[in-house]
Amino acid sequence: MSESYQPLDSTEQAIISTPNKPFGFTVGQPTNLSDTFAFVLFFMLAASGVAAMGRVIYALSLRVLNSDDPAKVTAANKIITTSLTVLLGSFSLVVLFMAVNPDVVSGNLDFSKITVMSMRAGSQLPVLASGGVSSTGASCSDESIFKKSVSTSGEVCLTNTCEALKGCDTTTYASIINLEATKQGVNPKLVTVLMCRESRGIVSPPVHTNTDGSVDCGLMQINKKVGGCTQADLDPATNIAKGVALIKEKYSLIKQSYPGITRDMMVSASYNCCGSGNPNDQSSDCTPASGYPYTLPKWACPIDPGKTSTNMCFVKNYVCDVATCLSKL
Repeated sequence: MSESYQPLDSTEQAIISTPNKPFGFTVGQPTNLSDTFAFVLFFMLAASGVAAMGRVIYALSLRVLNSDDPAKVTAANKIITTSLTVLLGSFSLVVLFMAVNPDVVSGNLDFSKITVMSMRAGSQLPVLASGGVSSTGASCSDESIFKKSVSTSGEVCLTNTCEALKGCDTTTYASIINLEATKQGVNPKLVTVLMCRESRGIVSPPVHTNTDGSVDCGLMQINKKVGGCTQADLDPATNIAKGVALIKEKYSLIKQSYPGITRDMMVSASYNCCGSGNPNDQSSDCTPASGYPYTLPKWACPIDPGKTSTNMCFVKNYVCDVATCLSKL
């Protein structure tokens, strides 16, 4: 979550915290090693074992054929000893790999499921990304479908999937969240979902550095201008308290109201955003003059959202994800 504001237009970068995950590989079923590496290592070890066995056979034949030559017998014995050691080691490691990764010997490898996970490159599901300029930016809903939804049902969120809570630890810090939320008069469920969206409940997620040099720290991704993230910044109780205080501040800054859009949704939009302006301000594009039943906030409007990867459509996706997840707690 970044407090450094950047312009909202298509020529500038908007800073938006997004979920991050460590850079790595995932496979269909979790294993202790990537199937790819285990597959390669398994056959390397097997090849070493075969080679060692070949040397043992060679040394035995050398010893038989030169039984009357003590020097050659001694050399053959050394080869046998060394090769048997390698063979035993290879066999032990093969057995270990078979236990750790049975798919290697069963042939049930699914390389199609190997994917690369991004490092802080997209929505805090991760936990964070700075907005690099792209040719199109995050995609929006089809405007005609969106306009019909707003006009008929008042719904600005066309999807009902919850991503923020997936894989997030919502219980470890529940007591701290409830205590701080009650103390400051904030919805504890919103705090929980924002924490999950921002950090996945990881106390020390990979540090997200913004374009202005500031960093986002801890569970609630609290922005810090200088000094980097310290242990004090990462302390769960301290970090959550700061996050709750920021949420309370965002509530107090809400001056507008829109049909079908809750205050929690507007707090979600501003907690994680944005450029030189307020994403909850009225849109100049989605208005009654352009066929909408009422004027929408900037983040909900699919018209000219900006070309950065973290444009207004990205903010809307973030808001709608948080809103859906709130309904599931």
